Amino acid sequence: MLIALRAEVERRGMTARFGVPQSLAIVELDSADERRWVHVSQRVAGQLVSEMPVEQVADHLPHIVDLLSVFHATGGAPPQGKSAWRSMKELLKLWARTLLGDC
Repeated sequence: MLIALRAEVERRGMTARFGVPQSLAIVELDSADERRWVHVSQRVAGQLVSEMPVEQVADHLPHIVDLLSVFHATGGAPPQGKSAWRSMKELLKLWARTLLGDC
């Protein structure tokens, strides 16, 4: 998904505006814990919308909408007879933390 998202950002010429996390490795830990896999990624420093003063958020809405349009375009078309909303909701839930941080 990150590769597809990066490609869409590049295709739209938005690499100066949006940084896409880069997957560096998936490492298996020697652990009895069922969560023994670690996904190592490199993120771009930025500012979380959730940490902005409310009066500044409106200034960033066009950028937020642009990012969401790129994200939705990356999700692709739903299977025939299925709703796009369910798959988009699942993808957004899966990648929201990576894209937007701990909002």
